[in-house]
Amino acid sequence: MGVSISVSVFDEATSTSDLARQALADGAISGTAFQALIQTKGRGRHGRFWVSPKGNLYLSVVFLPTRPMMEWPGVSLVVSVALAKTLDQVITPNRVSLKWPNDVLVDGKKTAGILIEAHEKGMIIGVGVNMISAPEVTEGGWPAICLSDAIKAGEDETASAEIVSLDAFRDLLINEMEAALSHWQDNGFEGCMLEWMARAAFLGQKIYIQDDEDDTLEGVFRGINPDGTMRLELAGGDMLSLAAGDVKRARPVASLGN
Repeated sequence: MGVSISVSVFDEATSTSDLARQALADGAISGTAFQALIQTKGRGRHGRFWVSPKGNLYLSVVFLPTRPMMEWPGVSLVVSVALAKTLDQVITPNRVSLKWPNDVLVDGKKTAGILIEAHEKGMIIGVGVNMISAPEVTEGGWPAICLSDAIKAGEDETASAEIVSLDAFRDLLINEMEAALSHWQDNGFEGCMLEWMARAAFLGQKIYIQDDEDDTLEGVFRGINPDGTMRLELAGGDMLSLAAGDVKRARPVASLGN
């Protein structure tokens, strides 16, 4: 079943997810979407505050899946692949990687993030992209980069970097999201799984996992399962499956000093 996304743009909102949540409660159709030029109370995973100045992309989409709810967690990874394909169209090649479960990296730095909110009637897909500014790295935070700086970094000294506009990037992303969500709706996550794995950051590396209680666990990142959960190989060789909702942070052991 095809997915069609229609966006309403607001100058300012507490957050686009607030707008989408109200629309979902009011019976909005699948594909109803909201963009805010500024968010005053943007948020990320685990209630983290999402700095939301003007110039970056803040988008939330109401999505009413027809697939079983147990398959919904894979949507975050599907959208991350769509974001990666969008970035591929505006920066030099082979710089985009995907950090499980919801971050999109350029040159190893966070450029975009995805927040999935599941509700009884459907889900809200939140997307934030650092277009012209990126937040300063706080303690425990991951290094970030904005798209405009990423584009400049990929050009040689004599080239003039063409900075993509907010509207143009949003429209490219919507096209990729429509295609990706339609494919997931018809075929499930497995078709997207190999695409995600081909871009996976830290695959085969030793990583540490931190939960909401700040307990940590170490193992080797072996990719993802067909349901989108992480495959973590423990020291004894046992394989553990971890859901995104159970993980606060997933980082390479080498980054513990960051």
